[in-house]
Amino acid sequence: MKTYPFCSSSSVLITALLCPLVVQAAENESQQTEHMWSQGWYLGGQFGLATTNVSNAGLDELYEQAGIDASSTKVDDSGASYGLFLGYKFNQYFSVEAGYLDLGERSVEFSGQTTDLDAYYDLAEHVYPETGDGWSLSVLGTYPLSERFSVTGKLGYFAWELDAVTSSIADEASQVGSDSHSGSGVWLGAELGYQINHDMQAYVSYQHMPLDADEVGVFALGLRYWFGSDSRDAAPVLPAAVVPTLAKIGSDGDSDSDGVFNAQDQCLDTPSTHAVDSRGCTLFAPRVVEMKLTVLYENDSDKIDLSNTDKIQKLADFIEQYDIKQITVFGHTSAVGSQAYNQKLSERRAASVAEMLAADFNIATGIIKAVGKGESEPISHIPEQNRRIEVYLNEELNLPVLKQ
Repeated sequence: MKTYPFCSSSSVLITALLCPLVVQAAENESQQTEHMWSQGWYLGGQFGLATTNVSNAGLDELYEQAGIDASSTKVDDSGASYGLFLGYKFNQYFSVEAGYLDLGERSVEFSGQTTDLDAYYDLAEHVYPETGDGWSLSVLGTYPLSERFSVTGKLGYFAWELDAVTSSIADEASQVGSDSHSGSGVWLGAELGYQINHDMQAYVSYQHMPLDADEVGVFALGLRYWFGSDSRDAAPVLPAAVVPTLAKIGSDGDSDSDGVFNAQDQCLDTPSTHAVDSRGCTLFAPRVVEMKLTVLYENDSDKIDLSNTDKIQKLADFIEQYDIKQITVFGHTSAVGSQAYNQKLSERRAASVAEMLAADFNIATGIIKAVGKGESEPISHIPEQNRRIEVYLNEELNLPVLKQ
């Protein structure tokens, strides 16, 4: 019978890692933050079932190709699999992981006839269901479905090895053959994740692992635990929630009318329009804000028509309201004239809006960048439409949640 001498205590190892994490998750459950997604370094582990895509008929064909009279009588094509890894999450969409993966043990029992037993075993010892253990490196792309649920695609590289032992069924302690094999290759996977709290995520996953001769599928349950950083990644871009605030009944006063009495209120000057948490502090939620400004110019001119003043005023108000840290003004021209002249003209047009924002509306010059595009980016076959400047702002900000 051919077996693989992998560690038989894999379930103990993974339990030792995960049990403290589950306890930590329970302790952190009451410490909810403004959103659930984490970033930075994390540890992870998974435990599941790995199955090699092999059959009796397939093994019998390999025996025949090896030139021996043998047939498989029993195939154990699956085994317990576990993995341990270290990862880093750059943002809510992209992560990398590196760690150790064990695909479990496999075995096959076979019988046959021969007149030269040693030669028979020499040939038979190279036929078995493939498995392996080794180091894996992977990149993960994640798409958040909600505040807690997400789906993830995985692309990885697995460098593996295996040791196979052939023994007699009559005396399993007697080794009659052995084989060692190694390889590497790319694997694919997918998972559904659930964010238990800010520092803990549970997931169910499937990995498709092509080895040299066989393919292995791994179904697993796993946990990730973030450590060493309190930084919070932005939550998925969802419509801003409207959270009602319930008034409390008591006698100690509520000076800011947020529904939390002064004795428990840690933010006594909360605006009355803001939804608050149990401490009386403003709740925040991510929201995308955007604005686009286009100003048209006369031919061969960098002077702003006074009719555009109100539009530039609105841009200045937007910058101040949302505390925008950087804006770029792009200047453009039509194709009339030389390219060199149009490049300079587009730069002057961009500068004219930058100067008005600073001089007339007190926008800091340090956050404004004027860029000339010349005639390189027309938007119309009509020259007048191309004599323009454009500003486009698209910012994802954490903004206060308003009461109903």
